Amino acid sequence: MIIYIIMILTTGCMLWGNQKYKNSGVAWARPLSAVMALITMLLAITQAIIIIKAPAKKRQEIVAKDKLFLIAGIESTCRYLVETYPASNILLISKPDLPSTISTNESIMQAVNKGLSGKYKNLSTESPRPPISSILNNNEASASDIKFTPDSLELMLTLHPESNVILSLIGLPENFEKINLWKMKPKERPKFIVMFPESLLKLKPYLKKGLISAVVTFNNRYKPNFTEKLPDDSNKTFKKRFLLINSKNVDQIGIEFPNIFEP
Repeated sequence: MIIYIIMILTTGCMLWGNQKYKNSGVAWARPLSAVMALITMLLAITQAIIIIKAPAKKRQEIVAKDKLFLIAGIESTCRYLVETYPASNILLISKPDLPSTISTNESIMQAVNKGLSGKYKNLSTESPRPPISSILNNNEASASDIKFTPDSLELMLTLHPESNVILSLIGLPENFEKINLWKMKPKERPKFIVMFPESLLKLKPYLKKGLISAVVTFNNRYKPNFTEKLPDDSNKTFKKRFLLINSKNVDQIGIEFPNIFEP
């Protein structure tokens, strides 16, 4: 807005100087007109650059705010975990440590540790592993090569048999209905908390039966406002952006958000 006002003033001065030179032959009017024209042109170029760069800057702001929400969501979920299941042996499932995700995983682990606050017996971390073909051929796997499958989860539980609470930061495995976990006796089955599944379709009966202990998903009624300052309390930030669904509130959530368990 300020640039536009200055451009209007410099354009007016340019026209006035040009008219003054033509009508009265004032010697200084022509150089003044030329200087005002140059300033106007520079301001126009500056404004054009601002307009071109604005979308990229806005995208950066959106990504930065989403990351803050994500960190607050993970921290609050971890706090819920240790309050609900104190002194647990926790198996944390996260994305593979590929070069493109290392910096993200560092901030995520900081949020995990802050939320858990050391209130657990043991914390193990696992990620879906590359295909055996990549390992045998010594090929570097990409993120698209690594799948989270029922077999992945079974392998993790075999490696960490003491785990009685699972926290997945990457949703559910593909074809999650085939997980052997569901066949275990309730007292032997680890508690399973799932963050950000791709879809809530089919999950309601798993939540009602307690097969899945809790699901954290996005609150689709939240209206993005990327200029707002987030609360200092991660629990308050969590309530703005996310929903935590368990056996106790699954029916109420279904009433408040009628389409949440539909395709």
